[in-house]
Amino acid sequence: MEILLVKSHFQSGFHPGRFAFVKKMENYGEILKSSRGGDVLLFGGYMYSLNRLTEDTYYWECKYRNKTKKEVASCSARLNSRLRDNRHLVCSTVKDHTHAPDTSEVAKVRLRMELTENSNEVF
Repeated sequence: MEILLVKSHFQSGFHPGRFAFVKKMENYGEILKSSRGGDVLLFGGYMYSLNRLTEDTYYWECKYRNKTKKEVASCSARLNSRLRDNRHLVCSTVKDHTHAPDTSEVAKVRLRMELTENSNEVF
């Protein structure tokens, strides 16, 4: 595992001259399609919605960020990714999830995508 020395960002903003050691993650996320056709990033069993995009960095937030389902509290987990070989390389994660991975929801999204692809092939 490679260790990187990077400039540190704090909640109150960027502080020049401060550095932190972070583990370089070599993990790729998988892109799924939401029911509305948007991109959803699947990483570590959790689904993330695209929050914003800069020139080369994608900023994702947990699918449950602004949700108030009875079984899931609002979750503030986020991650950043960059495209490498047309795949999303996860560069960093911010905050832990407040819920367990939603494997049943992932299965539903995969099934819907498969059904959509099959229906497009028929017509």
